Amino acid sequence: MSAQTYAGQRPGADTTGQDHAEPVGGHSCLDQASGLRRLFDGRSTRAVGVVSNPAVAWSGLLIEHLAHTLGAAGLHTLVVDASETAPEPGEWTALDLRWAIDVRCDQFSYLGARGLIRGHVDANGRAHAFLRRAADSAPWADVLIVHAPATDLMRVFSGQDWRPVVLADTTPTGVMQAYRSMKSISRCGLSTFDLLMESAAHPVLGPRLAMRLADSASRFLSWPVGVSVVVQSPAGADPSELCRLQDLARAQLAQAPVCAVHRPASTPAFH
Repeated sequence: MSAQTYAGQRPGADTTGQDHAEPVGGHSCLDQASGLRRLFDGRSTRAVGVVSNPAVAWSGLLIEHLAHTLGAAGLHTLVVDASETAPEPGEWTALDLRWAIDVRCDQFSYLGARGLIRGHVDANGRAHAFLRRAADSAPWADVLIVHAPATDLMRVFSGQDWRPVVLADTTPTGVMQAYRSMKSISRCGLSTFDLLMESAAHPVLGPRLAMRLADSASRFLSWPVGVSVVVQSPAGADPSELCRLQDLARAQLAQAPVCAVHRPASTPAFH
């Protein structure tokens, strides 16, 4: 996923002309957005791990859906893209990561970080220092979304009860890669994971494949899915999908590791 993947129309925008999404589980999307805001004390940054999947062509837009869902609740998200297709950072990042951060809007920043995680691995095989450094580089951010391969995320979140977000689509390669990542991470003994699937090419097949992935994880890996979201159009989620994205965001933030960072009152200016 390149930095350009995130450009263009805001994927989370409501193009239906409706002011409010339909209630899901007895709560409106606005109620859920308010609940997301209440999870924050204004002085900390939480980290969310999204497992990269090179087979998913629209992975950048799926992550942007999640980032804008958090932004709708007034939270600023820094996407730290350390996936296989992310841009490599310049040499200046050895001194200060913030020089490579692109602040896209008031709620969203992007950092291309391919290869950086492995440069922070310690003698115990952990990369906790990378998470701390990324958080310190964007003290205005409420949430870090770390998008990286399963092996790198296991180093970053080693020893923590984090909740992976697994990306998938309806292609055979996309489904198999998602399952391989789930199989690797399931060995960490984590309580659950969430699934975010894009099904533009096969909108009817998407929900069935998501159910099969969840069933396989439960039966063969003893690892239950928490929240499963299927987005039919990468260009924009419909009202019911937006509410499911908020369910996903709420579940993530309730379990996300916290990096204690004191943030200034405002985000740096963007262009």
